[in-house]
Order: sequence, then C-alpha cells, then structure tokens
Amino acid sequence: VYSEGLFGRSAERRRGRIRERTQDRRYKFLPPRFLSYSLVMFGIAFESLVALEFSDWYESGKASTLLVFLAAELLVIRPSLAVATLWTLELISHFMIFVYLTVFNLLSITATALNYFLNVCHLRRIGATFTNYTLSRTFQIRENIRTLKFQSSLLYNLSPHQ
Repeated sequence: VYSEGLFGRSAERRRGRIRERTQDRRYKFLPPRFLSYSLVMFGIAFESLVALEFSDWYESGKASTLLVFLAAELLVIRPSLAVATLWTLELISHFMIFVYLTVFNLLSITATALNYFLNVCHLRRIGATFTNYTLSRTFQIRENIRTLKFQSSLLYNLSPHQ
C-alpha cells in the first residue's frame, strides 16, 4: 500500500518546513553576534586605556591586574547577553537591534579614537621630556598605537555606511 505520508508531497513539505526552521534558528542568533563583535572593540580599547594610564601597576604583573580583563569582559558580555536574551524571547524588534548596534558601534569608535588620541599625546610627551621616559611605558604606547591602527580598519568594516 502506497502511503503519501511517508513518501510524496507531504514528505517534501516536511523537509521544507524543517529547512525553514533551521534557517530561522541560524538567523535568530545572527544580530546579537554582530552586537558582541562591535563591543569587542570597546573592550580592547578599555583594556589598553587602563594599561596606558596605570602602566606601572599594569606592568607589575600583580594578580589584581586580572580585574581589568574581567571588567573588559563584563563590558562586552553583559550587554550582548541582555540583547541576545531579549531578541531570543522576541521582546525587541529589528529596529531596536539596529539602534543597539549603532549605539554600540559609536561607543566603540569613540573609545578607540579617544584611546588613540591619548596614546599619541603620551608618546609626544615622553619624547619631549627625558624624565618621563620608561621602556615599558613606551612599549605599551607603541603597542597600543599598532593595535588601534588595526582596530580602525575593523571598525570601518563594522560601520553602518555599508
């Protein structure tokens, strides 16, 4: 006996619905990922700003310096998890995801630009006076500037101009 439930059109429909559901699941987690990617830049800028301003303490290698990494991770993960939860529970719309993405990107761009400006100012100040010169501080500033140049290309790709 030929059963159309196992073969034929209904099986094709079932496969089509399963395919649609898996595509919906993949899409469901896509917008929060973009939010977390844009906040990673902010976390890196925060960590390098702390390393610049408190270079003596930061370079000492004390266990308390791990709190900087914890704070940077919390600044990245907490908003991302909150938005991902609201998005998964369908409590916010596409427009709100766009608003959050724009705000987070602007926050990341501002923090990176501020960090770059402060690094360049510190590097000029160190070059002007010999008393402020330390090898670890100069290395930290140059490392920050290299990282920020790399970040600027990534931030350009994340910007809403595309």
